[in-house]
Amino acid sequence: MNITVFWSLPQARVVISDWKTEYNNHRRHSALGYQTPASYAAACIHR
Repeated sequence: MNITVFWSLPQARVVISDWKTEYNNHRRHSALGYQTPASYAAACIHR
């Protein structure tokens, strides 16, 4: 996202929101044992 040019504030909000959802709910992270941050957080809360 460092080089992304946004044409308007509403467009930037949509693109960033979509990226945040993908990053936290769908993309697996090796540092979290290949879990998504959302599933890792849910597991921590229930312990």
